[in-house]
Amino acid sequence: MGFHFGRAGSADEIEAVQRLRYTVYVEELGRYRDVADRTSRTFAEPEADHSWIFYARDGVDAVGPGVTRPPHGLVAAEHRLRAR
Repeated sequence: MGFHFGRAGSADEIEAVQRLRYTVYVEELGRYRDVADRTSRTFAEPEADHSWIFYARDGVDAVGPGVTRPPHGLVAAEHRLRAR
């Protein structure tokens, strides 16, 4: 089927990436246990609300997470555009 790469835009896509980050960073690498959400089994950095969240999918499964911080002010501009 092949891989699909995209930017998470919906709450479901963002949560899927955060669950994958939990699996990789907390369960497999043993990192960030003190800040990850054990109840929802998600790992999001404090800057997540101001970041672009990317993913790689193999069919329906998220197989690769990515997070980047856009240039200062760009996220605020996006939020203003969406509010219109």
